[in-house]
Amino acid sequence: MNDRTEMVRARVRLPQQNMATTALEEFLWSCETPEAPMVIRVVLRFSGDADTDEIVNCLPEAFERHPLLLCSLDTQPHGMFWRGAEGDYATVPVRVCQSTGSVLEAIPERFDGAIDLRIRPALKLEVIRYSDGVLLQLDAHHAAVDGNGLRQFLTDWMHLYHCRRTGQTAKLPQLEPERLKDRHQIPLPKNVEPTNLREAIRNFLVTVRGRTARWGSRQKTDDKRQHVWECRLDESEYQQILDRLASFNGRLNDLVMAESMAVFAAMSGAPKKHFVTVLNPTEMRLLSDRFLPAANRFGIALMRRSCEDLSKDQRVLSGLQSEMDYVRGRGVGADFVRGLESTRRFPSIARMARKLGWLVPSFQWTCLGDVTRGARHAFQWREGCVYVADMKLEFVTGFAPAADFVPLSIAGCEACRRMTLSIRSLARYLSQEQTEEFGRRLVARLLHPQDPDGGASCG
Repeated sequence: MNDRTEMVRARVRLPQQNMATTALEEFLWSCETPEAPMVIRVVLRFSGDADTDEIVNCLPEAFERHPLLLCSLDTQPHGMFWRGAEGDYATVPVRVCQSTGSVLEAIPERFDGAIDLRIRPALKLEVIRYSDGVLLQLDAHHAAVDGNGLRQFLTDWMHLYHCRRTGQTAKLPQLEPERLKDRHQIPLPKNVEPTNLREAIRNFLVTVRGRTARWGSRQKTDDKRQHVWECRLDESEYQQILDRLASFNGRLNDLVMAESMAVFAAMSGAPKKHFVTVLNPTEMRLLSDRFLPAANRFGIALMRRSCEDLSKDQRVLSGLQSEMDYVRGRGVGADFVRGLESTRRFPSIARMARKLGWLVPSFQWTCLGDVTRGARHAFQWREGCVYVADMKLEFVTGFAPAADFVPLSIAGCEACRRMTLSIRSLARYLSQEQTEEFGRRLVARLLHPQDPDGGASCG
């Protein structure tokens, strides 16, 4: 099979012509710089037999279910809008190629996957065939969709391929594109009162008090690409982490956050009194949102601990877990989104907040959780593994973006009793060696909590 690029055409069905952007989408677009493209990358590795032509042929039907992924951004004097294609059809380039070696040995290259939404759709794809399987690489601009929205699209795409290859009838829920009009409205969970003024002021003061810890030194480089690092934990290593979580009835998100903060405090050179600040996206989808096409549907939590506490306080993890329980239970993560909506007519407020460093964290951590959840009826499960026709899902890796001035972004994915961790770092802050060292220390702390400076083996 020769290297080729196919233009896949699909219909755009927006609920209204030139649908206006939301404040969150505009904020994510404003974070875009040449050094820090706001693009999410998802990599799926399958072993086994694959029909790459059929994989591509299933794309139009999957695209049509998620119209925002086909849109480009129209910036006008009176506002920004999502624009479909002329004649209701959009084209998305899909690169299809052959590569040597094993799909399990393929390692990520440095990230340079910018997407200019002003001239092209929010999505681009690669299908790479290896002798023992296929690798799917999907890049999507964060202004259009979040990680769980991409999971929706990928589940639909793979289900359609599975059904075509096995002769089954596709069983996908009927989505409701008209719900995209209200995608910025995030309701509170049942029986939860809105955050009152006193509570909001307290949360704000906790978030901005003290100095945020920053990466101590910068690299002298003209390189605009980002360094990437990936670690694939096997079943036994993943089970070690699950056992640790079970010992204190904790969550993966909170554990990795705490250990990442400790590594940052140790490596950054920040003063002890400065606060390591993590921007942690929080899932805001409700059960009713299962009919919403792929879009952004998340809130933001900012967790802070001083470098001094992280170096010696053994109660950091329990404290973070308690705070995150509050954020989840009270729906506090959506307050950031509501704040953006309420101040969108006054962009100088956001600019001033950034200048003061209030919206610039030390680093970002994103937990996508088990990306195969909800897919139990979409694919075949054999001995705890997901099969898409004759393809066995081996690993799913997400590479999350970070805004400019944020040195690194960490992401985690679970799938089929395995787990991946990834890092994207800005070259002007971290070298490739420092990026890898950060990752090794993080994995060591997760697997060997009694020996946090020990080594770790990453695939």
